[in-house]
Amino acid sequence: MAKKQDRKDMLVADQRQLWVYSHGLCSNPDCKRPLIIKKTDKDRATTTGCHAHLIAHSPDGPRGDEDLDDEYRDTYENMILLCGDCHRTVDGQSNTYTIAVLNDWKSHHEQWIAECVQRGMTAIEFEDLEAVTDLFASQSPAGSSPTVAPDISEKIAKNKLTEQSVCFLRMGVASSHVAGAFIHDLERTRPGIGTRVRAGFLVTYYEGQKAGRSPDNIFCDLMGIASNHSHEFRKQSAGLAVLGYLFSTCEVFEG
Repeated sequence: MAKKQDRKDMLVADQRQLWVYSHGLCSNPDCKRPLIIKKTDKDRATTTGCHAHLIAHSPDGPRGDEDLDDEYRDTYENMILLCGDCHRTVDGQSNTYTIAVLNDWKSHHEQWIAECVQRGMTAIEFEDLEAVTDLFASQSPAGSSPTVAPDISEKIAKNKLTEQSVCFLRMGVASSHVAGAFIHDLERTRPGIGTRVRAGFLVTYYEGQKAGRSPDNIFCDLMGIASNHSHEFRKQSAGLAVLGYLFSTCEVFEG
């Protein structure tokens, strides 16, 4: 039985969801600055983004609301990913950068990201899908694949995925035949690779369930491992196609 997720774990999961859907870019339409600094020979990669609040974390902060439920203050729905400069600007000029303005930035930015990933679906190549399968080459196999795909709409409804997750998921399902055919062909030279790929995804899925994460949080975790946390649109598209294949064959999420 899944345990109830504590507030600290929820905050980390919601922040991770924010980074995935924002693609690690500032959500200000006039900025879009990359917020992930690549690793060097001497240092690990680092991030420079800020989890800005639409409604302030404290009642007397920028765009504050003393009647807001405390449980909502640090959720994905109440955060927007910004660079440091834009964060300081929106909080310093909160009468100009209202809740409505920031919500508009966030929704349009995430829609733009979705469109970029969608375009990447048409450019998926052999090496992109091979990179996804290679991530799980050493994973222990986990069972066999079901032969009957579930009704996608029913499965989405049952898992209570939100519109943003559904948007990405439907892209992946639309290209799932490409990923499925690739994995099937790869089995000829690398027997068992399909079950290892499924096992890799299932480990993350069941860990998320056990931790009590929301379906959207789990979906973002799966998107992250599918692309090896890459912020290249084509690699994200390839990972999403594999995830869509596993979702449509009832491997991940309840059917």
